[in-house]
Amino acid sequence: MHFIPAPDITITEEKLLSLWQVCDSFFPTGGYTQSYGLETYIQLSLVKDGESLTEFLSSYLIEATARLDGLVVRLAYRAIVSSNMDIIVKLDEILEAQKLAREPREASVKIGRQFLNTIKNLLTTPELESYANLVKEGKAQGHKALAFAFLGHGFDWGEDLSVLAFMYSTASGMVNSAIRAVPLGQTTGQNVLQNLRLRGIVAKAAAMSKALTIDDIGAVAPGLEIRAMQHEQLYSRLFAS
Repeated sequence: MHFIPAPDITITEEKLLSLWQVCDSFFPTGGYTQSYGLETYIQLSLVKDGESLTEFLSSYLIEATARLDGLVVRLAYRAIVSSNMDIIVKLDEILEAQKLAREPREASVKIGRQFLNTIKNLLTTPELESYANLVKEGKAQGHKALAFAFLGHGFDWGEDLSVLAFMYSTASGMVNSAIRAVPLGQTTGQNVLQNLRLRGIVAKAAAMSKALTIDDIGAVAPGLEIRAMQHEQLYSRLFAS
């Protein structure tokens, strides 16, 4: 499966540079402190090498992210374009309810708010300012997927490219966590990302949300949720989730 930008999306140098900036691990979000349950899999020796990490990420992206955070990025982008802040608040509420495990839920809010604080220094749009005020007033939580949608909109990536970038940054962040926790070498980490690309996993996860609606939001990944819940009971922990 190959990602083909929509006809009305022009990939300019400016858009490429903004994509590289945001997807770089240097971009300050605090994501390096989170594993979203991956650390539990590692301590149970369920993820121990490049092959098992590739399988874990394939399930994580397709079964969990595509129909939850990835879909929210797409729907939020559309709502931002139409200046529909009521939908944005509704999506924020749904994310808060759908993330059953406490640690990943808190991580989503923590990183999302850090995203908002960072992009407010890079972008100025009425929609972004409205959402930031809602978060400040306690009327929205500020989840990561929503903040990312505002980022993509501000840089004019288009909804397809925004969802694809979100999926890639999710996979890349998890690989970086595994490199430190397994541990894996940098080369193995790059091989995992290459395998995900060649197998079309990232593109497939991004494309899955295209025909879905707000009524389709909901990940069915009990194994991932259970491991995420078990994380806070681990004897030793490198990550906050």
